[in-house]
Amino acid sequence: MIMYRVRHARVQTYSYIISALCLIFLGTLSMGNVAAAAPVPVFTKHTVATSGSGLYGLVVGSDDNIWYTIPQANVIGKFIVADGSTVEYSAGNPQSVTLGPDGNVWFTAGQPSGDKVGKITPSGVITEYDLGTQNSVLGGIAVGSDGNLWFTDSTSDKIKKITTNGLIVEYNVPTPGGHPGGITLGPDGNMWFAETDGNKIGKITPSGVITEYGVPTSGSKPTLIITGPDGNLWFTQQFAGKIGKITPSGVVTEYAVVAPSELITGITLGPDGNLWFGELFGDKIGKMTTEGVVTEYGVPNPPASPVDIITGPDGNLWFTGYATNEIVRITNFMDAPIVTPTNPNTGPISPPVSTAELLAPNTGVGGAPSIGGLAGILLFALAIVTTVYVCYRRLIKHSE
Repeated sequence: MIMYRVRHARVQTYSYIISALCLIFLGTLSMGNVAAAAPVPVFTKHTVATSGSGLYGLVVGSDDNIWYTIPQANVIGKFIVADGSTVEYSAGNPQSVTLGPDGNVWFTAGQPSGDKVGKITPSGVITEYDLGTQNSVLGGIAVGSDGNLWFTDSTSDKIKKITTNGLIVEYNVPTPGGHPGGITLGPDGNMWFAETDGNKIGKITPSGVITEYGVPTSGSKPTLIITGPDGNLWFTQQFAGKIGKITPSGVVTEYAVVAPSELITGITLGPDGNLWFGELFGDKIGKMTTEGVVTEYGVPNPPASPVDIITGPDGNLWFTGYATNEIVRITNFMDAPIVTPTNPNTGPISPPVSTAELLAPNTGVGGAPSIGGLAGILLFALAIVTTVYVCYRRLIKHSE
């Protein structure tokens, strides 16, 4: 009888311990699922000094601030990331912007008084170079492998480059009426550009030799182009709702992304290795993997009409709201924590104080644990308490 009780007590003890271990296992799984859950992007809106609308281009300057253009207001501005304030300067119709090899921000400006390419120093000193034309539609601008600034002139169907000293050289696009738009430095050291009305992607060598490649979907309006994380070029197709990929050898692949009516605008490479883009009429920000998987996030309190989008100096995404006078920061969009970048001269770069922390609709409260997360924590705690209690009771009985 005594031996039976001993065996029965042992069986009870083992069953309690096994139950506790099961609870620990379930609790760990629940918390693990929360850790793997998709992040909920947070949108923070910052108002710039100039009222009205028309915020357009964005670029990170050598001073680790975000520079922007408002063509309709003849303004180029600086958004100071550290405190969220802005400083603005008068410039004639500034449009696309890029950071030059000289540490200045360079911009295109088509004007009735004469088309220009300008540069602005971090302290706000502006120098402009006359292109000898008027009222042109100037497209993108980017730094080439030769250290010059390359930009497109859609009106005259030309690709142009300007040295940091203001010397200008022009090259004719082979397709008449091709109307080049966006331009970027490719992984092969050549400049790649989109021909909006030619429905082509072009490549120009540093010496000016141009090669064109047709885009399969007719009338798709290729507009913007960037270099992706996979060594290919990625471009937007505004009228087709697609994003295309072209290899350095000229092989094109297209991905259906959104309804054509949404009108894809800006595109950038995010710090997470994905492609991020804006939807002007859809009031959304989209994410696309290099395999073509798309996720969309609604911008709170529309209309915002996203236009340009970039990765900021703080490791977050930033975009311009064309329909508002706001620059919008997107945080909490990565599966892994964002590492705060450090400027060797000034130390860690901190994001500005939020003016309005807003979540995408129907996503809940940012940062709050889900029901699954709370269940996991409770199960884990219950398992530990149960294990301690069982061990304590066994010790008491054994001492008796």
